[in-house]
Amino acid sequence: MKHIYGYLAKTGKKLRETHPAVQAAAFFIFLATIACIFFIVVFDTPSRRHIFYFPAYQGTALHSEARYLAKTDDENRHLEQVVDEILLGPLAPGRAPLFPAPVRTLNAFIRNREAYIHLTAAEAAFTGENQPPDRAFEIFKKNVFTNFRNLAKIYLYIDGVEVYAENPYAGAGQPE
Repeated sequence: MKHIYGYLAKTGKKLRETHPAVQAAAFFIFLATIACIFFIVVFDTPSRRHIFYFPAYQGTALHSEARYLAKTDDENRHLEQVVDEILLGPLAPGRAPLFPAPVRTLNAFIRNREAYIHLTAAEAAFTGENQPPDRAFEIFKKNVFTNFRNLAKIYLYIDGVEVYAENPYAGAGQPE
């Protein structure tokens, strides 16, 4: 070990005395490498920002919430994450969930710019104090289209039955 340390000390001394340009270049390369590693670690977060909209308990206003979801390379898994977050409901008080608690995602996938989302729920889940089902679906579509700009249509199935098939398109004025 002493032999290796002595050799490195001798080589370092020789470089400092005879090659200051090489020493300066090596120092700047070292600093650049450390800076790159720092910026990659600090600024490359493991999550992605998403915007969700939820209605107010009183009135018709929509309120937005920003959430950070784990990054994934699989587009279908990403869609499932977004749908699960929508079904969890709002975090802020004074905002209403779109669907009641028993509603869960069976599966969700994207094919040819069309999203197919399968939910499951008890029949009693869509009655009572929640949003009217057609308004809930419109807000649901807004959430999905906001977070997936490349989609053209959403097909929503609840317990295997397609619902709101009359207008699966994004935005107003689309074909029905």
